[in-house]
Amino acid sequence: MPGMPKVSIIIPCYNQGAYLEESVGSALAQTFQDFEIVIVDDGSTDPETVRILADYERPRTRVIHTDNKGLSAARNNGVRESKGEYVLPLDADDKIGPDYLVDAVRILDGHPEIGIVYCEAAYFGVKGGRWALPEYSLDKILSHNVIFCSALFRKADWEAVGGYNVNMVYGWEDWDFWLSLIHRGLKVYRIPRVHFFYRLKELSMIQAMDEEKQFFMRLHAIFNHQDLYQRVAELNIRLRIAELFIDTGMGFSPHQVVRRIIFGHERQLDFDLSPYGTIRQLRFHPINTLAVIGMNRLQVIDCEGYCHSTEVIRSNAVWTGDGRWLFQDPHPWMEIELHQIASPKNISIHFDYLAIDRDVYPEIIRIRELEIEQHKKTIQEILQSTSWKVTGPLRWFKKRWERWRV
Repeated sequence: MPGMPKVSIIIPCYNQGAYLEESVGSALAQTFQDFEIVIVDDGSTDPETVRILADYERPRTRVIHTDNKGLSAARNNGVRESKGEYVLPLDADDKIGPDYLVDAVRILDGHPEIGIVYCEAAYFGVKGGRWALPEYSLDKILSHNVIFCSALFRKADWEAVGGYNVNMVYGWEDWDFWLSLIHRGLKVYRIPRVHFFYRLKELSMIQAMDEEKQFFMRLHAIFNHQDLYQRVAELNIRLRIAELFIDTGMGFSPHQVVRRIIFGHERQLDFDLSPYGTIRQLRFHPINTLAVIGMNRLQVIDCEGYCHSTEVIRSNAVWTGDGRWLFQDPHPWMEIELHQIASPKNISIHFDYLAIDRDVYPEIIRIRELEIEQHKKTIQEILQSTSWKVTGPLRWFKKRWERWRV
């Protein structure tokens, strides 16, 4: 709709009035200015916070007041009242850098398959320094959260999953919400720049969560996403590991390899290339057994967030056709060249396992039958061609001549 903001920044506030102006100020300082700020007063009781929020006025900012129902409900109330296409939750005591929105919006606008965009982060408050969060992967986030609460997502996706789960009463509601989006098949992208600043205080909600509460929140997360976690249970039966070897100029080395566990029916693998600097080639090992692979798409994202298509230049497949790659070697590999892409950040490989292990043998027989049929068809076409008929006397004469010489 005309006049609607592109991004809604949702700031829940419960007795955090002392920090609010700094948080709002970081939002207003964005280089991307098509946004609104929705502050949710979650039933604050602190007199100073109540006074500040009673008549709070800042550009592009409005305040809604609710009874105290917890962080999940406060975020849901804010998103529900928001008007933007994209949503950025921001706690009232944290800050964002001035280029966060412009970088994240570019990613979401250009990549509909990506549903969560976050960034690198740093601490401020009682302690500063880099927040060394590990790079996102599905296996990591299933065991613990690797994405902080202030990541951007689409409001339509929030509606599709029913928002934040209010049963996460002790915290980790953001982790549970990211699992909901990932469960829908949405991908995750981390901007390789520090745009988020997490305030360290003497005591935070996460630090205050005791072992018993952590147990119950983890249990709730698993129950909320039973189908997603079932894919982990399948690993005992269907364990697959894909590997990506990196050549930085000295050839492929077992020391420069990234591994990914493949969960259930996962059909896209994302590999982080940022630690390797200049990259000449990649060698992708989709599986360690016989296989028929359907390669759908290869996309490389550079350090500025731009997407490039690339392709396989070599492989040890014994047959290719119609996007299908047949490997009779138990160690399939495909080489991907990156000469034209400067500073690659990530490669996304979209593929299908059309057959693996013993299921490959019927495919081998079928392909051999197709080759034989094609060979017969070619011979038949030659025999029926005009050139074959015209050269018939010459072939007869050549045969007679060879016999006469003998």
